[in-house]
Amino acid sequence: MKEGSRVTLQYDPEKKSTTALVGSSSASVAGVAFMKAVWSIWLGKIDQPKLGDQLIGRLK
Repeated sequence: MKEGSRVTLQYDPEKKSTTALVGSSSASVAGVAFMKAVWSIWLGKIDQPKLGDQLIGRLK
């Protein structure tokens, strides 16, 4: 990736798949566990510890 590149992460609850989009390229990884791991990078240790679980809970 080049500096300044935009990365978009999307979770599809129907397919239970997380997709990373970088420019015109994309890659998908199946499974709720992967989505939770990705989200924990940003929501793992915050001042609202239940926020991550609340957001994930809405996607099931």
